[in-house]
Amino acid sequence: YVTRKLGPGEWSEPENLGDAVNSAGNEMFPWVSSTGVLYFASDGLGGLGGLDIFRVTSIGTQQEEVKNMGFPVNGSHDDFALVIDERTGQGFFASNRTGGKGDDDIYSIRLKQIVEGLVLDAKTGESLGDIMVNAVDGRGQTVTVFSNEEGRFRMPLDRNKEYMVMADGEFYKEARERLSTVSFDPRTPLEVLLKLEQDMSCEPPYIVDGSVVNDSNETLTGAT
Repeated sequence: YVTRKLGPGEWSEPENLGDAVNSAGNEMFPWVSSTGVLYFASDGLGGLGGLDIFRVTSIGTQQEEVKNMGFPVNGSHDDFALVIDERTGQGFFASNRTGGKGDDDIYSIRLKQIVEGLVLDAKTGESLGDIMVNAVDGRGQTVTVFSNEEGRFRMPLDRNKEYMVMADGEFYKEARERLSTVSFDPRTPLEVLLKLEQDMSCEPPYIVDGSVVNDSNETLTGAT
């Protein structure tokens, strides 16, 4: 339920958040971050087992999108009561997972900022796959990923930092873009576009077309 403070000691009538958030199971331990993201636990929305922790960024609209926090925050046991500083990503929650000191234990986590990117040929606009992308912070710590066949990549970065994101590939010059995770809205993913210029000083690749035949000039298939 949601209620709004109308004045000193005065609150609005509680309103049910409806089936976009609530299920036939238990929804409990609600907590709202400084950016307005609602975190809560549920055993009725489907998950990894027991109580799972969920987040929703659009409370009070018709576009509520409830997301499971996923592994390793959630597991096969009860995970609940998450609180988090979204600026740093530092958070705490309770769980009765295996390996604790008793029944329910308190655990700490540090959430990463997910960055989504695209690598393109600057001249043709074509997507570039299998390109190495590095994100380097002020201390020289590097996160490395590779673009997929569509030129897209995802990388987890620490929050509250400045990064230089770099990409290069064979026959291409290095492209660089600055990226900050200091000020962000968790409801909007961070994105970066890297356009690579062709390196004309490199000798271009050559493509050879041919066929393999036997002594009777018959084409052989499957030959290496």
